[in-house]
Amino acid sequence: MKFKFLLIGLFAALVLSACNAENSKESNDAKGNDGINIKEMVQGYSTDSLQAESASITSSQLIVKNDGSEKVYDLPKDAFFVSIAPYVNTTHP
Repeated sequence: MKFKFLLIGLFAALVLSACNAENSKESNDAKGNDGINIKEMVQGYSTDSLQAESASITSSQLIVKNDGSEKVYDLPKDAFFVSIAPYVNTTHP
């Protein structure tokens, strides 16, 4: 009985490790703009850990304006971003 559980556990570990290798490839695809991870940039601007005059996102691009210059980053083709504004008194500041 213990041998069956051990065998099932090893099989599950093998399957999960195979899934992890594929996810690494996907995260590299998100770095299509000179090795920059767009998902991390969006998270950074959303949480104010990255600063800019303005940062906006469309369905295909992240647009960052800073010091009078504008930089446009293409979003990964297989990803989308959802922005939800909290409603306390108004929907947006």
